[in-house]
Amino acid sequence: MCSKHLSSPLFLSTNLELHCFECGSAKAEGVGKVGKVLSTYPLQIDFVEHFTSELPIRQKKKLKKSWTDWRQENLSFLLSENINKKSLGLDLGAGTSPFSPFLDLPNLISIDFTRYPGINIVCNLSENIPIVSESIDYIIMTNLLEHLYDARIISEASRVLKKNGNLYITVPFLLGIHQEPYDYHRYTFYFLEKKLKEEGFEIEHVKLLSDFSTFKKLVETYFRFYIQKGNLAAKLLWRIQKFINYCLIKFALINFRKEFTGGYMISAKKS
Repeated sequence: MCSKHLSSPLFLSTNLELHCFECGSAKAEGVGKVGKVLSTYPLQIDFVEHFTSELPIRQKKKLKKSWTDWRQENLSFLLSENINKKSLGLDLGAGTSPFSPFLDLPNLISIDFTRYPGINIVCNLSENIPIVSESIDYIIMTNLLEHLYDARIISEASRVLKKNGNLYITVPFLLGIHQEPYDYHRYTFYFLEKKLKEEGFEIEHVKLLSDFSTFKKLVETYFRFYIQKGNLAAKLLWRIQKFINYCLIKFALINFRKEFTGGYMISAKKS
């Protein structure tokens, strides 16, 4: 940051120097790997110095315990991909970076439209990503697509990825409206498959949230609404429903169907 304006974001000028938004003074040092892949037009950047997403093991366990099945499945999916720690990646729409403490990816650049803690680059994700073409090894895009009015971000992901670069997408399907008013879509797998192919990607594998986890989430959301309203009948019925859920876990077969899932987790490679 600028020595006079520590809280001010920076922008990258056309001659690849970083400047303070407050006074315009140049600051070219301290950019690290991010500076090597930034494109050359003015851009707002927020470099959070000495930021770490690492958490103590006890705090990690406590955090995961509070997560929904969907979020836990998202993390399991990303961990199963065994992303190379030495490779350079982007986390598009990183938000509060809930998965970062568990992934241990030191060369992961976080990008979002607002200045959450730990975000490296602030930009409009509906426009061009301010990254040089074919400079990135992998991209993580968790629960982002539904919050963008169109899907051009997939085209941008293809542009900035190197050949054979990996794209990891998680996107909800059967889920209530959230983060309104910025919640626009529920994409089917068939749209995602076609869109990725059009943008030069080949899907390697798809993981689905189980039928039961999806069912449980929908039922919990329904009951929570009426319980919060103080409905006594809903409280009683919810106790019965929890017993039904227990029986389903113990005795019913859990299937995986594309037409009834909480969401899709997709691993694709740029061809």
